[in-house]
Amino acid sequence: SVDGLLAGASERVSDRFAGSAKELVTGQPEEAATGLYGIIGYEEAYLRERMAAGTAAIVAEAEALGDPEVLENLRYILDAPAGSSNTQFHNGWRRDRAPDGSSLRSRRGMRLADFVALPVARRARLEEA
Repeated sequence: SVDGLLAGASERVSDRFAGSAKELVTGQPEEAATGLYGIIGYEEAYLRERMAAGTAAIVAEAEALGDPEVLENLRYILDAPAGSSNTQFHNGWRRDRAPDGSSLRSRRGMRLADFVALPVARRARLEEA
């Protein structure tokens, strides 16, 4: 899991996304052939244009949605250092904490650019939008 890749050895958490290949739910071949664009219902050109706009498009979409929780989460991701929030979510998990509530000290103070620069993110070719 990403949590396991980002956490230090003493901070490893159980993989909450674990499962066997037998449990994998897949779609129909026709859906697979359309790619992501067909599955989410937007034309490829439209999505590529939005992706090219980067972070500004994400901010605009969140602001248009107008959901205070979405906006707060976005501002935290874009502007705040990890470890600076005590927000607790509906599932009982706290921001910047492992599922068991323990501190993720290795992430404290990191900003979005720091996460993007991690080796695991670079291997995945992730970049800031």
